[in-house]
Amino acid sequence: GLGAVLHTAEWLFSLIKVLGAAYLVYLGIRQWRAETPLLSAASVTAQRGWSRWRTFLEGYLVAISNPKAILFFSALFPQFIVPESALVPQFALLIATFMMMSFMTLVGYGLLARRLVSQLRSPRWTRYIQRFMGSLFIGLGISLFRARLPA
Repeated sequence: GLGAVLHTAEWLFSLIKVLGAAYLVYLGIRQWRAETPLLSAASVTAQRGWSRWRTFLEGYLVAISNPKAILFFSALFPQFIVPESALVPQFALLIATFMMMSFMTLVGYGLLARRLVSQLRSPRWTRYIQRFMGSLFIGLGISLFRARLPA
């Protein structure tokens, strides 16, 4: 729907493109100039009021209200479903496989974060990471600005 509207109204595509590119460049410049550390003692103590149950509940509510997940699974699962066979075991296997892969990825992120926490508190590493991310945003903004409307 939105693609058809943007395709017929080239000026609207150009406006959205320029605004998005400008915003990405702005974020990149802001990231380059940031002086705050990525992890500080204040950010850790601010989260102490959170219980594990509240964190889980908030994550669960965000996940079930996310329409992207519904669209993703609606597009992915039918490719692997055999309509002539029982559907429940097929869905159970697909969901279990996806959840295991998701769990392993999140565990990997957690282990990596645990190893990197000392570097993320270092002002020197913070400056490198912020400048890298700022450069990435600026580059994305420039590439978005140069993007053309697909034919």
